[in-house]
Amino acid sequence: MLITQQRQENRTQVESSYSIQEIHDVLKKHGARLTPQREYILDVFFKADKGCHLSVEDIHKVLTKTNKLNVSLATVYRTVKTLYSLGVLREVDLAEGHKHYELSSNQDHHHHHIVCLNCNKTIEFFDEEVNKLASNIAKKFNVKVQDLELKIYGKCIDFEGIEDGQSHRR
Repeated sequence: MLITQQRQENRTQVESSYSIQEIHDVLKKHGARLTPQREYILDVFFKADKGCHLSVEDIHKVLTKTNKLNVSLATVYRTVKTLYSLGVLREVDLAEGHKHYELSSNQDHHHHHIVCLNCNKTIEFFDEEVNKLASNIAKKFNVKVQDLELKIYGKCIDFEGIEDGQSHRR
């Protein structure tokens, strides 16, 4: 599936992702440039539905098929890795055997995910109590929080009767 996640209707808080100017500033701060490849990949994220999590393969498909760009999969991997290492992208593991990415937030608003193990539907949510608890635990161990994500894996209640191994898609 090209865009593997659905937009969540009931977001409890809207995150504020980096603007292209803020990303340019982050890159500049780290001595990196906003190359055309980086700009094309970031454009894929800016045009994606809010709450989408894209794999490297998803990004490559959009670039080569939709945007008709001649960019190698290896280049996409390297560029995504660089953007992740600079904090522009956030890596998310959604129990699909490969990583997904989303734009990082320019604020200290950590959101979390619920993932259905049958259909891979992902729901993003924000919970201040979870964030405070994690912050207190980190403080107790003298650790500064860089990123925080609670992942809840389960099965959609609507499809609880479906036997394991059978998937349902929404």
